[in-house]
Amino acid sequence: MFLINTTFQVDNNVAEAFTDFVRNEMIPVATREFGMTSPVFTRIRPHEGADDDGKSTGFALQLRATSQEVFQRYSDECLPAFLSALYERWGMSVMYFTSVLDIIHG
Repeated sequence: MFLINTTFQVDNNVAEAFTDFVRNEMIPVATREFGMTSPVFTRIRPHEGADDDGKSTGFALQLRATSQEVFQRYSDECLPAFLSALYERWGMSVMYFTSVLDIIHG
């Protein structure tokens, strides 16, 4: 099983539209059409003492792939389409990176 974590840094002026997009478009498509499971969408809390200019907010979306095939299809087809849609809608107002993790326990 794989855990795919995409972390986003989102300008606050588009954060509400961004969260709507993730909740209403990204998660339903990833789960219903691509077989991803256990979605968790979070806001990242800045830790005390961090440089926080108040202009952007961090978010993370975690999804699980139950097999190599599900992971491959998601990473080849679904994720690139979503990231492209983010750029088309908000350009550099939404930055992101994706990590793929092997689940050891849980």
